[in-house]
Amino acid sequence: MITILAFIFILAVILSWGCVKNADQSKSSATTAKDKIDISHLEFTVFKTPLCGCCKLYIDYLRENGMSVQVVEKADVAPIKRQYKIPENMQSCHTAKVGDYFVEGHVPIEAVKKLITEKPDLDGIALPGMPSGSPGMPDSKSDELVIYGVVDGNSSVFLTQ
Repeated sequence: MITILAFIFILAVILSWGCVKNADQSKSSATTAKDKIDISHLEFTVFKTPLCGCCKLYIDYLRENGMSVQVVEKADVAPIKRQYKIPENMQSCHTAKVGDYFVEGHVPIEAVKKLITEKPDLDGIALPGMPSGSPGMPDSKSDELVIYGVVDGNSSVFLTQ
């Protein structure tokens, strides 16, 4: 009798552990699916000057992350920045267009994914200047990257990383 009860107890423990383990795996796969947002169907058009090396590195970064990238080289990218109404204090060395948005500078792919999936009422996002350690820039990241959302020439923090 004790052997049968012990067997039933052990079987119950094993079955319960399997249910808990499967529930944890479901949570894990849900988080993984959320983190793996696919924006590879979108095409980036990057406007850059012919001699900019960090722009090329940023384009390589986009391609390494599965993006389709068209490169448009211009001797002067200032007219592009004016066309998209990117404030001077938000500008960087290159400007990209993806969907209905601009992406100014060395913006991490996570910020681009957030922009595309959440579809906020913005003209675009910007990482001003050329911060060390940002995608396409050498050296390690020394400060937190602050990506701004821009609408009608006004900016506010969109994401920090």
